[in-house]
Amino acid sequence: ACDDDFDGLTTFNLTLKRGEINAVAANTVTYHLSLSDAQNNLNAITTPNAFKNTIADNQKIFTRVINANGCVSTGEFNLIVNKKPDISLVIADATCLGANDGKVSITVNNGLTNLQYKIVKTPYGANTSFSDLAIGNDTVSVRSDKGCVTTAAFAIKDGIKLVASAVQIVCNDNNTKTEPADDQVTISFTVTGGTGK
Repeated sequence: ACDDDFDGLTTFNLTLKRGEINAVAANTVTYHLSLSDAQNNLNAITTPNAFKNTIADNQKIFTRVINANGCVSTGEFNLIVNKKPDISLVIADATCLGANDGKVSITVNNGLTNLQYKIVKTPYGANTSFSDLAIGNDTVSVRSDKGCVTTAAFAIKDGIKLVASAVQIVCNDNNTKTEPADDQVTISFTVTGGTGK
């Protein structure tokens, strides 16, 4: 099972293990937190179809099986909570107004390896960053080799519109009106950010 909230706990249906424990339908199977309880028929788990593990990440469950003749056997199995990728994103918005050159980079913070990455319009792959993204909303998904997936929404914001003002054009012919090769033109202006972000 996958850990939904990074606490090492989740809900299991213990009865799905019945076939592995003993396939005889007439037998009675109970589930316990200790071997002693299973042996002495004490403290059976009351909701085995919706049991939340009490020990994070990995917990042993003990079983007690009674057949029609009253014979008792005990067994055990492990509950394993697989970690989901814990991710953070670095987002680069569009550089200019209307440019589709956004970028998102993904970092995994909890040491998992053998991961695959995707955004909405791509298949899973090994790349941890995606570029040339259009302005708007998207979603990153990171999948572990155990099939546990973490998703995170993000947005690429529009770039900045630049506005030129106070434009001045000054011509200087160096006092040689008949010789255009030595003419100089100076253009000055003020640039300010517009209605982008």
